[in-house]
Amino acid sequence: ARLWFRDPVADVDSDVFPVGTNSFSLYQPTRRQTTSPTHPATWLLVFAVGPKGLQTVDEAAKVPLYDHSLSKPNKLALTISFHDDDPLNHRISGTVRWVSGSQADLAFTQHYELCLSRAVNGM
Repeated sequence: ARLWFRDPVADVDSDVFPVGTNSFSLYQPTRRQTTSPTHPATWLLVFAVGPKGLQTVDEAAKVPLYDHSLSKPNKLALTISFHDDDPLNHRISGTVRWVSGSQADLAFTQHYELCLSRAVNGM
């Protein structure tokens, strides 16, 4: 998703930032989303455009985005619940539910994995 610059002289919005611009303020209600609303943006990239065109992604300046702090979020704390609905011994059935905390930053969460284990330590 591109950010837009409001040119006060021409009174137009543009995705072209003039040379000499070295800061840009993001104000409410800027949404942290990509073209897919289910995937929040996790990086802010700045590309320079020169005689050879737009820089590649590898050449662009990058900074990771975090919502609630200036550093990568802590491990995600999940609350999990499960009730075994199967009355037979050595068999399980039911619904596993998990919820993240209300202040959780899920931007770097790509997927969840569910595993069965003999012990609480995963062994």
